[in-house]
Amino acid sequence: MNAGIIAFTSSGFAVGQGLEQFLKNTGVSTDLRLKSRYTPEAVTGQNICHDTGRWIGEMWQTASLLIFIGAAGIAVRLIAPFVNDKRTDPAVLVIDEQGKYCISLLSGHLGRANEWTLKIAAALGAEPVITTATDREKCFAVDLYGQDNGLQLENKALAKQISAALLYGISCVAVGIGCRKGAAQSQIANAVGTLCETTGIQPHCIRLIASIDLKKDEPGILGFCKERKLPFVTFSESELNSVRGDFSESLFVQKQTGVSNVCERSAVLACESGILICRKTIADHVTAAAAIDTSLL
Repeated sequence: MNAGIIAFTSSGFAVGQGLEQFLKNTGVSTDLRLKSRYTPEAVTGQNICHDTGRWIGEMWQTASLLIFIGAAGIAVRLIAPFVNDKRTDPAVLVIDEQGKYCISLLSGHLGRANEWTLKIAAALGAEPVITTATDREKCFAVDLYGQDNGLQLENKALAKQISAALLYGISCVAVGIGCRKGAAQSQIANAVGTLCETTGIQPHCIRLIASIDLKKDEPGILGFCKERKLPFVTFSESELNSVRGDFSESLFVQKQTGVSNVCERSAVLACESGILICRKTIADHVTAAAAIDTSLL
């Protein structure tokens, strides 16, 4: 991974030198530059940046991370000609010349700018500044989930709708449950809670709970749904096997139920137009998965 760092004052360059060492220690190749007419070239040698626009253009093509140490306004003006698409633009951060604040400016999710902001702020002892709504609200982020799971984002408009729906608490999520006979209500609650905590799905966005017909009288699930006032729907083996998609497979579950995966398939099937947004998670011997009903967006 490559990173470009540019400072605009001597004090900012000192911050950049410390940052450069930190990045090198994490295996990141760096190119540190100073753009200032008031600092003698002898002080920094080859680090002087004579053509800022050209340097940024090169970094835009070769670096995954670009850090400006100086005013945010300078950074915005300099990157403006190069900003194209969040799927390809590098992560852009801004740090003040005293190293007190680290701001995620561009490509917060797909470019990992938010993650780098947290890492670098911790290394510098700075205050991280992240403004993306889903992160501020600790809410599920569609684009980041897709990237983490090797998926390609084909419909940016739909991704925005999904994020907005979850951010504003629209009840559009179906949670599929798989468990052994006799699973306690507390185990079901723990599994659903873990799913929400790890994905950022807000509990009030859950519209219903789903599973296989074998679990229609399971006391633990029924008790959980009654307490949370959630509908509980179940499907037959043949219905679940008819669901198309890429699902996690389990030979043990297949042998016990006739279905290779209960939680993921039931979550998708419970939606009129379902998209799996969280694969099987396991907590307290219970599996849980989540799908969003795009017909409700």
